[in-house]
Amino acid sequence: MIGSLLSLRTDNPIPDYNPEVPSDVQNLFATGLGWVAGIGLGLLAIGAMVGTVMAGIGLLSERAEMAARGKKAVLVCLIAAALLALVSGLVWMIYNEAQG
Repeated sequence: MIGSLLSLRTDNPIPDYNPEVPSDVQNLFATGLGWVAGIGLGLLAIGAMVGTVMAGIGLLSERAEMAARGKKAVLVCLIAAALLALVSGLVWMIYNEAQG
């Protein structure tokens, strides 16, 4: 019995196996990730433009709170765009590392 246990320790009981994502799923995932990042950045750009317009109208019409909200919207959109780019880059890096 001890001899069989020792032979299990010396032999490799785990077969050589490299898990891979099927190519159809891999292409679908990459396409979906690209679309999500692109749509997110597009929406953030639209939000930054709307915020800039709000700030401009608020400053020209002497509506201080509208201008403040516009400036805050621009700042939030810029921070969100930076975070989206960071997270998207990290997900791509992890995805590419997992692919080998």
